[in-house]
Amino acid sequence: MRRVIISSLSLVLIFPGLCCKKETKTVQPNGVVSFISGIVTIEKQGAKTPAKIGDNITEGMKIITGDKSIADIIIGENGIKIVENTILEISKLFKDDKSEGETTDLTMSKGKIFSRVGKKLIKGDSFQVITPTAVAAIRGTDFVVSEIDGKSNVACLKGKVQVKDATKADSKPVELNAGQEVNVEKGKTLTVQDLKEENLKNMQKIIEDINEIKQDIRKKFETQRDEIKKAVQDQKDSNRELIDKQKQENRENMDKVKDSGKENIQGIKSDFGDKKEGIGDSVKKFEKPDLKGVKPKIEKDSIK
Repeated sequence: MRRVIISSLSLVLIFPGLCCKKETKTVQPNGVVSFISGIVTIEKQGAKTPAKIGDNITEGMKIITGDKSIADIIIGENGIKIVENTILEISKLFKDDKSEGETTDLTMSKGKIFSRVGKKLIKGDSFQVITPTAVAAIRGTDFVVSEIDGKSNVACLKGKVQVKDATKADSKPVELNAGQEVNVEKGKTLTVQDLKEENLKNMQKIIEDINEIKQDIRKKFETQRDEIKKAVQDQKDSNRELIDKQKQENRENMDKVKDSGKENIQGIKSDFGDKKEGIGDSVKKFEKPDLKGVKPKIEKDSIK
């Protein structure tokens, strides 16, 4: 029988992509709810639960705010403020290990959000807000996107934002610089204009709120860290006290056992002495009896 030997080089020649293909791994980072006011709901796979500060936000989740309600979420270095009557879905959230690129896609069916992208995006990074009528893609900026009754508005406070009409496949994007905005409505041309004073003030107020929230979160984490350290030290001290107490009890018990042992030995010796005396008395009772007079007298004349 012939033996068939296939070297790794042969495998590469026959199947060039088999041995050398490197899989691209992706990591799905989490966001976190950092602030809540009013009624805020998280929906995942059809199940709805009330949102709480500290909840993890992952891909596929929806954040729903009610009347006069606000929710803030932090994703990495990016902050997002969701205002009242908004439905926002985290449609994409992952990091590519190979290119180190991060992708964040937020789909808003209605409402209004403010986004602050704290990290300067690099090649491979993507941060988009998608509405039924608009797609806003940014390169490191502060901006607001709103969607009301089939009409979107994108306003840029800092950096640059690219906006295109989501209802047209061949829509050419327009670029917003700081202090500009654009309305996006089906069938209408995108026209960039200066940001209205009212919108500018609202955005500045939102930025201040986000900065305060980040500081509060940092302080909270520092406080929790100190509390954890103190709790760990307190537990160590408590454990040490318990160990010392147990050692002391063990020593006392050993001393008691030793004393008890001595008493038992002394008792045994005393009992043995008493028994010895009793045995002596008994032995005396069995001394050799006096046989004098017991021996029979035999007459010589009776013996012939």
